[in-house]
Amino acid sequence: GSAGQAAGGVFMESLKFTTKRDLWLSYLVFGLAAFVLYNCVAAENWVATGIVGALTGLLIWIWAATYYIVTGAELRIRCGPFRQTVPLGAIFQVRRTRNFFTAAALSTDRLALRYSQTDYTLVSPRDKEGFIRVLRERCPAFQNLAGGDAPAAPRIQGRKGRKSR
Repeated sequence: GSAGQAAGGVFMESLKFTTKRDLWLSYLVFGLAAFVLYNCVAAENWVATGIVGALTGLLIWIWAATYYIVTGAELRIRCGPFRQTVPLGAIFQVRRTRNFFTAAALSTDRLALRYSQTDYTLVSPRDKEGFIRVLRERCPAFQNLAGGDAPAAPRIQGRKGRKSR
């Protein structure tokens, strides 16, 4: 079906969630970029200035355009020029994490969305509870809510009901 339709053909509104932004992370990234850019200009190193300027532009794009759209069938993740789509039917676990790995998340207050035994993606929606509620409603394989008792980082857990071989 279309992007707004669930598997059963029922239309579901696409919902947009903005990212949470850590102020300290913004200061760190943009402060460092400004410092390096200033030093490149002061040294009249125009090649380095161009490279650092382009990277700073990329950082601004990522900072200004990171959000998540939940349709009836998929989660669309936008992070500046980077895009990822995860079928809602594949998401089976959500956990809170402070994982600092690179992700489409501008805060360390993140959710790890597991969509296979080896793959997950990290997001940081500002309205975390609303985001989780929508996933609960739209993800048929959703196993557990990202609650306060969830581990701090995503882990591949033992697969219950499967043999160890």
